Amino acid sequence: MRISNIFEVIAATGLCCLCNRLCGEIIRDGGFYYVTGYAQVRSQSDASKENALTRAELSAQEEFAKFAVSEKAILPNELAPLSGKIKYSVFYEHISGAINNAKIIRTVILKDGRACCVLQIPQKNIENFPVIDFTKDHKRLIAGLARNKLLQLETALILKYPEGELFPENSKIQCCRKRLPLKSVPESWLAKDMGNIPVEKFNDSELCLAAEMFVGIDETFKRLVGEISRRGYPLSASMLSGIKIPVSAPVKIDVSVNADGEIPLVKILSQKKSSISFENSAEKNDSADNALSEFSNPKPDFKKVREYALTSLAESVSDTMFNLIGRTYEEEKKWSHAILFYAQAVSINEDTPYAKANLAKCFYELKNYDMAAYWANRALERQPGTEWTVQRAKEILNLIKDEDK
Repeated sequence: MRISNIFEVIAATGLCCLCNRLCGEIIRDGGFYYVTGYAQVRSQSDASKENALTRAELSAQEEFAKFAVSEKAILPNELAPLSGKIKYSVFYEHISGAINNAKIIRTVILKDGRACCVLQIPQKNIENFPVIDFTKDHKRLIAGLARNKLLQLETALILKYPEGELFPENSKIQCCRKRLPLKSVPESWLAKDMGNIPVEKFNDSELCLAAEMFVGIDETFKRLVGEISRRGYPLSASMLSGIKIPVSAPVKIDVSVNADGEIPLVKILSQKKSSISFENSAEKNDSADNALSEFSNPKPDFKKVREYALTSLAESVSDTMFNLIGRTYEEEKKWSHAILFYAQAVSINEDTPYAKANLAKCFYELKNYDMAAYWANRALERQPGTEWTVQRAKEILNLIKDEDK
């Protein structure tokens, strides 16, 4: 997946909230509030325009209702530094209250295709809306901030709310915090062209999503954490700055790889000695199926095999796919690259039937006969081994004996 596509997804996610509200505005002047509401015109017919103007008026009323409730909301004292942000970010459900003596000041169809309505609403209408006391109802407050994930996280941390509930089950941030195996490879690990990620242009929710996507990409992740801190979310920044990729005991390898021009995954595997902790998955994965299908062809296209297999890792991880990616590098005689992926397969599943014999082959080609013998013997320890595994391991041991003569 190209990095530009990743951030088109992030941008679209952020725009959803803006498009739903279509940028309502509220101005206080004297004893009145002037509230602007918008609605999209769906066609150029007169009926569609009239309908949009009606919806814009309703949107203005809704904006005022949200504003009125937010003005009267009572927050825990600990949240005072964020009170402004919180009050106007909470999504209030089931608002009830009357708006009396509202007057339409202006209606117009704007050049950008939106219908616009400006209402004049007497200030005393604020009294017609309920007070919502969040001092003891933290759960409702946290839930109401779901549209701003970063503000929601900071609020949860301040209130010592179980922030684990804010992350989905497969959250990479949560897995890293708890040192649990990752269920998939972050998309950013598979993108070649990282580019200059404009973190300062992201809205708060986009920053939170980006942190999830760029965990493990140290330079970018540090910039994201720095931007989060700069925006006034110190607890979130502190929590994220301590994030480390979960690792298992390193497999017995010692290879150096020139990762220039490679996807970040290669560099990360090299840094962690192929010991990243992943959850071994047997779930159906279409890209993994495509990789296996291409590999089973009489004359497989190994570039396609690797493309499919790498794509599959963003959905779920298996020792089979890491072994298969290693096989594609072996075909290119990139022995050290292959070792990184074979060793990761062993790290995920120490009983994997093929990767140990494949490690023996690669170390033999690098003339590291001690390591080649070690892995060949490890492959033969597994009983019953596959015929192919046994044959390759014994072949390597015989070649090593011949070298010793």
